Amino acid sequence: AVPDNGVMFSAGDQIYAVDLGDVNAGETWQAFRKGKPLMNPDNPKEVMGMEVNYLGDVRVKREGDVTTLSVISAKEEIAIGDRLVRAPEKQFINYVPHLPAQVVEAKVMSTYGGVAEAGSLTTVVLNRGALDGLDVASVLFSYKAPRPVKKESRSEPERLTPPLKSGNLVVYRVFPTISYALVLDSTLPVNIGDIARAEPVAE
Repeated sequence: AVPDNGVMFSAGDQIYAVDLGDVNAGETWQAFRKGKPLMNPDNPKEVMGMEVNYLGDVRVKREGDVTTLSVISAKEEIAIGDRLVRAPEKQFINYVPHLPAQVVEAKVMSTYGGVAEAGSLTTVVLNRGALDGLDVASVLFSYKAPRPVKKESRSEPERLTPPLKSGNLVVYRVFPTISYALVLDSTLPVNIGDIARAEPVAE
C-alpha cells in the first residue's frame, strides 16, 4: 500500500510492505517482479527457472507489522504486489576470464529484457550451469544455430549450415543448471537457440 490511492511508485515515494520478518531502520531491500519462465531449448516442455525483473531499491524507514519504506531508486516503476528481497552485501571480486575446465556446450534460452537479438554488452541466459562445469568468468564462444539448407528434391539428404561464430561471452552469474553471460562483442546478433561452446569450433 501507499499513503494515497496510487498504484505505481518511483524514487522518493513512500510505500508500505508486510511479512518482511526482522528488519531494522536503514536497511536496503530490492524490489522484483515475476517474469517469464525459462524454458530449456533442448526440451521445450521443461521449465528450468523463473525470471524475475529487478525494479529498484527501497529503504526501511520504520519497522513494524506494516513496515514503512521509501523508494530510493527505481529502474522501473514499482507496483502493489511486487516482491521485496533484502539486498545482498556487495562483493568486489577480481575476475580472470578463462575457459571452463571441461568441454561445455550450451544454448541461449533467453535474452535480458526480452530483446529479439542480443548484441554487445547484452545479457543472455544459458541452459548450462555449475553442474556442467561453468563458473564465474568462464569464457564461451557463441555460434549461430544451424539452419536447414533448402533441398531441390526430396531425394536429397537433410543438410545444415556449418557453425558461424557470432560473438564472445563471459559468464558472470552461475546457478546449478543455468547461468547468465554477458556478450562481450558480437559480429552477428545472438538469438535464442544459438549455441555457446567452451572452445572455438573450426569454421
